[in-house]
Amino acid sequence: MNIVSHGLILVFLFLISVGVGADVTKEDDHFSALCIEEMSTGFLWKDGVWDKRNFTPEKLLVKKLAIEKPLGLTRNGYPNYADSGTCWRNLSESYSLSDNETVVSACYNVRDFGSPFYNFNSEVCQETWKNDPGTDKHLESISCKHFAFRVNGWFHHTNFHDWVGDSGITMDKFVNHKDSLMLSVGKCSKL
Repeated sequence: MNIVSHGLILVFLFLISVGVGADVTKEDDHFSALCIEEMSTGFLWKDGVWDKRNFTPEKLLVKKLAIEKPLGLTRNGYPNYADSGTCWRNLSESYSLSDNETVVSACYNVRDFGSPFYNFNSEVCQETWKNDPGTDKHLESISCKHFAFRVNGWFHHTNFHDWVGDSGITMDKFVNHKDSLMLSVGKCSKL
């Protein structure tokens, strides 16, 4: 290859990379992000006691969804939810934190990377938008029930549940069972 070919390849790669990882500047940008845990720690219920553990870091896929009402009813009479699940009925009004900071409700689906999409994993999250003097409006951070992140930055993820009693399930393998409790940190990148 000659020097012109190398130069064209470098320019092409640069142009492709410009759009990847860019800030989100529009509320209707339904982006996806890959979030990779760097550390994960917590507690594992074992032999009737909590055991402090480090867990294997995982990858998460985050997708912002358009909010849609149910698609009607299933044959059994249950709502046939769109991809955004029940987000449509859980929206709240946007409000201002300051002259240059606004909080807006949005719908997100957070799941393990490689796992199938299920609309019941979709939830309403709060987006914080900033518009500092001399800069464009941009998405600063997103806060969901167990997941808080910046589009191209750090995230915190918890696996925390409200049930503190026994499982209540009578099958042998679930007697005296409790789900693990976990806290993870890592970084996200817009895809």
